[in-house]
Amino acid sequence: MSKHLLKLAVLYWGLAAPLAAVHAEGFPNKPIRLVVPFAPGGGTDSVARLLSKRITERTGQPVVVETRVGAGGAIGAALVAKAPADGYTLLLTVTGPITIIPNVNPNVGYKTSDLAPVAIAYRSPFMVMVGTDSPYQSLGQLLADGRNKQPAPSYGSSGIGALSHLVSELINQQAGTHFNHVPYKGSQDTLYAMVRGDVQWGLQSAADARSFLAAGKLRPLAVLSKERSARMPDVPTLEESGIHGVDLDLWFGLFAPAATPSATVHSLNTLVNEILAEPEIAKRLQELGGQAPTDANTPEIVKKTIDREVQSFGAVARAIKLKLE
Repeated sequence: MSKHLLKLAVLYWGLAAPLAAVHAEGFPNKPIRLVVPFAPGGGTDSVARLLSKRITERTGQPVVVETRVGAGGAIGAALVAKAPADGYTLLLTVTGPITIIPNVNPNVGYKTSDLAPVAIAYRSPFMVMVGTDSPYQSLGQLLADGRNKQPAPSYGSSGIGALSHLVSELINQQAGTHFNHVPYKGSQDTLYAMVRGDVQWGLQSAADARSFLAAGKLRPLAVLSKERSARMPDVPTLEESGIHGVDLDLWFGLFAPAATPSATVHSLNTLVNEILAEPEIAKRLQELGGQAPTDANTPEIVKKTIDREVQSFGAVARAIKLKLE
């Protein structure tokens, strides 16, 4: 080998070795902080702990679940939005802190665009529920009283501006009803209010209501998805009751700060989808009252879902003149 070629070879390997070492380190190579903006014991917390355990087992890196409760999930979302954009601080949340709160509260401290979608980790049927002592045996009976009875029956929500609030108001719009809103501090308070009969109905996910449903304390009248739930095939859809334009379930999404490199976001997406495909994880998610996404689950597709919901919920918020401060 000539001296010139020898110098080139030395230069090449001198540059390539560090690059190879960097590539070998991969992602993640240090502990991950997973922020949950809702109280322990709920559906979000349960999914976060299931997911964090498997990420740790697969990567060898600890995933620390950190609860940051407050402002309907906005405190935890704002924390992640302002965190270093390196993929090591993540948020697991339902739709409210992403598609609703930052678009109706100008003082919340972050925007929807400040968080980059990674993947949907879980979907749970969103349902119209009543207490088992309720006189309403069908959605049709409830809607009839919502249109004609004075005062109209009341519904409970997880708080002003929560998903359960806006979607209930969407039902008011689509069904021509006049249900009265009673806000509570979270899903658990709402569920207990329905059991006691303090409110006549409410919208909650199967994940949050699973123990109440299993104990026979609540009765679902309808699911909000276009098709019946495979887990509860006897429960009709809103479409079957003549209410159109309401088609959603409750999703739990994983998010990173917006400036996180695309390669890191897609690495996380691949990791999460591999975990969700595991039979044992699928079984556990079903036990929690839902399932992993059954369609494509890329960051780009999740963003389209978010954009669609921002538009839909924004229209409802404007119609009811909702403002959060």
